[in-house]
This record gives sequence, structure tokens and C-alpha cells, in this order.
Amino acid sequence: MLKDFFKLNSDFKVVKTEDELLELIRHADSIKDILYEPETFAPKRPQNRLNHKTFTNVSFSKTDFTSIEFKKCKFVDCLFIGTKFILCEFHDCQFEGCNPYKASFEKTYIALKSLRISWTPRNIAI
Repeated sequence: MLKDFFKLNSDFKVVKTEDELLELIRHADSIKDILYEPETFAPKRPQNRLNHKTFTNVSFSKTDFTSIEFKKCKFVDCLFIGTKFILCEFHDCQFEGCNPYKASFEKTYIALKSLRISWTPRNIAI
């Protein structure tokens, strides 16, 4: 669980390029403790298809995702503050304890009947 709903938990690695993140995704089904710094994430096919990946304590804040297909992915305690999803697809994905503050979705498909979101009231600042 995020200790602060607007910050990653401590001990994270900074990822400075799209290629560096793609390398992590290629070699693991679970990506943890990452601060993604680039402003965009838009790899070409087939790297734009993310299947059965779990992202835990990952910040994609202020990132523009373009043409990414997420299938059976899980996002736990992730930050999507100011993130844009453009021409993306979400199929059977889960979001637990994530912060989507000011995230936007443009021409993005979300399979609502399979999308599972859980928010805990104590994470929400009032």
C-alpha cells in the first residue's frame, strides 16, 4: 500500500529511457519499484503488447502512453498522476491502490466488465 497517495514508496529505481523499461518488461513478469522518467511510452509492435505483467510501486506520472495493449495486467500501488492514455486498450486488467489523479483517456478501449478497480478510502486525501 502506498504510504503517501502521491508518492512512490521508498527504494525505487529511476528508469531514464523507454528501452530500459522494455528490457525490464522482456525479462520479468513482475516490475517493481520503478520511477519511469520519460514523457512517452510508445514502443512499436510487438513490444506495445503487454500480457500478464504485474506493476507494483511504479510511477508513470506525466507519461503519454500511445497505442499500448494491456492484457491481463495488474497494477498495484502505481502512480498515474497526469498520465495520458492515447489509442490504448485494457483487457482484463486490475488496479489496486493506484492514484489516477488527472489521468486522461483518449480513444482508449477499456473492457469495463473485466476491469477490476479497488480503492481504499484511507488512501484518498480530502
